[in-house]
Order: sequence, then C-alpha cells, then structure tokens
Amino acid sequence: MTWLRSIAGLLLFALVTVACGARLGEDEIRVAIDQLGGGAPGEASVTTNGDVDLDPASAAAPSGTATDLPAATTPSGSTAPSGPSTSGQPATGQQPGQAQPEPDPATAPTDAPAGEDTTDTRAMPAGGNGGETDVGVTEDRITIANVSDTSGPVPGLFEETQFAVRAAVEKFRATEGTIYGRSLDLIEYDARMDVNGNRNAYLDACNKTVAAVGSMSAFDQGVTSPAEDCGIPDIRATALTPVLQDSEVVYPADAMTANVQTIGDYVWLKNSVFKDDPEAITKAGYLFIEGEVTRYQTGMTKRGTESIGYEWPVYQSIQISEFNYAPHVEDLANKGVRIVAFQGAWQQAIKLAQAIEQKRDYEPDVLLFQANVYHPDFLAQGGSAIEGVIVPLVSVMLEEIDQYAELQEYDEWVQRVAPGNRATALGVYAWSAAWLFIDLAKKIGPDLTREKLLAELAKVDGWDMNGIHPPQEIGRKWPSDCQLYTQVQNGQFVRLAPASGFECGGGLVDLRG
Repeated sequence: MTWLRSIAGLLLFALVTVACGARLGEDEIRVAIDQLGGGAPGEASVTTNGDVDLDPASAAAPSGTATDLPAATTPSGSTAPSGPSTSGQPATGQQPGQAQPEPDPATAPTDAPAGEDTTDTRAMPAGGNGGETDVGVTEDRITIANVSDTSGPVPGLFEETQFAVRAAVEKFRATEGTIYGRSLDLIEYDARMDVNGNRNAYLDACNKTVAAVGSMSAFDQGVTSPAEDCGIPDIRATALTPVLQDSEVVYPADAMTANVQTIGDYVWLKNSVFKDDPEAITKAGYLFIEGEVTRYQTGMTKRGTESIGYEWPVYQSIQISEFNYAPHVEDLANKGVRIVAFQGAWQQAIKLAQAIEQKRDYEPDVLLFQANVYHPDFLAQGGSAIEGVIVPLVSVMLEEIDQYAELQEYDEWVQRVAPGNRATALGVYAWSAAWLFIDLAKKIGPDLTREKLLAELAKVDGWDMNGIHPPQEIGRKWPSDCQLYTQVQNGQFVRLAPASGFECGGGLVDLRG
C-alpha cells in the first residue's frame, strides 16, 4: 500500500461524516451526490481547456467554456540538490511568463539532461506531421483528459490533481508551445465521487482524447471497463482498487501492483527506532476507521509486517459514528501497546491523539499516522496532543521547496492557474504524470497513437520528476519502497530521517500468493 492510496481512502471518511455519521454504501453515496453535489448520479461534468487558457473561476462552467488565464508572474529559480535520479527531466524551454517562442527547427532545447535526445520537437516536420493519427490527435492538436473528484459531498476532494495537470499544460504552452506542430489541450472531467461518474467521464474521454493524465478518484473501479474497451492509456496519479491497479491500460505515476505491500515505515521503525529494543514490535496496535478500503489496506499492512516479526495484540476498527475513543485507548494501555498505528481522517487522528493524551498513565513509544495528516490544519488543531507523531512521506517535504527547482515550478504554475492554491503532496504525482505524457509524446514522434503510448509506458523505469518523488518503476507497475520520515515538533513537520532524500530498500512484501 502506498501513501497515495492511503490518502485517497482516508479522505472518503469526510464523505461519510457529511451524512450525519452514517456508514454509507455506494448506492447511498450516489444518492448523497445527487442531493449534495447537484446533477444526476453518475453524471460527469466537463470543462475544456482548449484554444484559450482556462480561468480558475470558470472551472465549474458548462462544457466548452473557457476564458483567459490570469496575468503571469515569473517564478523564482533555484537549483535542485544532487541525489535522486533525474530521469524524469522534462524539457522546459523558456522561463514561465515569457512569450511563447516561434518554433525554430534549427534550435533545439538545451536544458535536457545529459544523454537525452535534444531534438527540437516543437517544429512541424518537413512534409507535415501526418494529420490525425488517433483519437485526440489531429494535425494541430493533442487532447488529453483528467478525471478527478472536484465536486459532490466533499467539494474539491481531489481538485489539486486536476490543478496540477492544468498547471503542467499551461507551463508547456508558455515554454514550448507545440509537439511537432500540435498544441496540447486538456479536457477536465468531474467524476463527482461516483462509480458511474467515472465510467461516463471515461466513455466521453474515449471519444475525444488520446490519453487520461493525472486522474484521481475515490471510486475508480468505474474506470476499468471503458478504459480497457477503448484502449485509452491512463497515466493516473494513483489507482485505488486492485482491478484498476492491474489493468493493462493503467500506468499510475505512483506505481503499484495489487497485493504488493509497502511496509518501509515499519522496517525503519524496527531497524532504527527499536534497533536495541526488539520487543517493542511485538506490542503494536492498529486502529482504523471501519470501511471496506481501510480493512483491506490495514489487513495488508498487518500481514506484511507479521512477516518481519511484528505482532498486533490490538487490531481494531472504529465505527465512523464513534466519538468516544477512550475505550480504545484503554484497550491499548491494558495490552501494553507501544507502537500505535492509525488509519483515518486527520480529524479522527487528532481525536485519537487527544484521547491518549488525556489518559495520564499511558504513553506509547510511537504514534504512527499516515500521510493524510500531512496538512496544516492537522498542525493547527492538534496542539500538544500530536507532538511527536511520526508521519512517513513518499514525496519531498513541501517545507523543503527551496531545495527543489521542480517543486518551485509546480508551485508557481499551480498558483497561476488556480490562484490561492499551492503545491501539494497529492498534486506532485499528477504533475509528474502530465510531464511523463509530454515526454513520451515527444519520444514517439509525429505518429502519436494510443498503442504506441502504451508500448512506451511499459518501458518507463526510474521516473522521479527531477527528484520530487522517488524513482518509480512505472512500466513494471512495481511499487517504490522509498520513504522519508517526518515528526511533529513544536507544531511543525520536521524531517526526522534520512538527512536528505529518501530511505529505500527492504520495504516491499509480495502477498499475491
């Protein structure tokens, strides 16, 4: 289980909370979407980002509307640190905010990494580019889709992934302009947190776009059938459900294979924090908010960690309607639990931490919360109860943005296309997916097709988007076990380990047998 899957599953608890604490099935959720989000269940809203740039204020506009992008500002520059692989380097051309250059066949981009082809892919080839080569590829346009949950019972649930792709498209337009004479256009779909919303969005995207890029949705099982039927490459930020993870057309930027589990954080605890105290890992406790996704994910973690010596005297779900966590804390204390892991929304994580703080005679050695609590509101509302909480991440810390030119670029451009928003941990992988598509479209050449794109995706290895996330074996769909570890100290997230970059190795278990 990767942290992106965890975040997506955990954010669903906000949906359930909307419905007065009730536990909802998918049918009830669709009804809630109809009542709270507007529109019929399963209906996907569409926004185009075509000839002219999309203003964030029109993001919810009817299909086919677009207005001008706000005035650009030139971002500050910085040099990324050495260390992680730069195999994900996209060509960047001019600085953002400058006028789009006229394609010049005699001038090749000069900022590609050593060993990468520096052929100028902006210019129309002699004799033309072949015109229409596939769905979504015409003589003058390449059209891609993003399908994310941006409205519904939890408004804006995954809008940050859509913002990230929009930002990448706008940066490409400003810095490079075209790929072999074709502009890059984006159609944005709102899946509305619904299986049928996803299905309908992909049915439409199948008829209009060459690929889906950077998508993220809570009920992504609705994607599988239409995507496979039409053969559209789906370069997602992440895939939540096993059937989608193993789909032949799905290649998430956060690579994954169903039932292959990442337990790097538990390996790190065992080998570092409790290196001289091996008994600690035999007294672990896992609390999680009850739900199909969380039970699957925590069960995988439990099985994986038991293979390296962990024992779980407490493995217990908490009903979404529960407000008193004291009995669960009493159980942890009575069984001598020293490592407390929790899976739930950050609001619920705070509630657990407060319940532990209030029990004066019990203090576990470690509170291990998942990456969904990596949020400023968690810090603002958690107070003294969350001091010392450990949080693993698999993207660079946003607090370290001054060290990563790529993160600065993403942050600057997302502010430009969605004023008031900033770079986020979720958005990193959508931004990465967008640039992976652009990189492969250039590599394929003028004859861009879905079939050729899928063939190239199957070869991608070590993609790290200039070091802002660990190298991903996207072609093999093999999860990364690289993480960094943060701790809440004095009300801030502080890097705990390693000193820089990510800690990798020994954190994957294959549970497919």
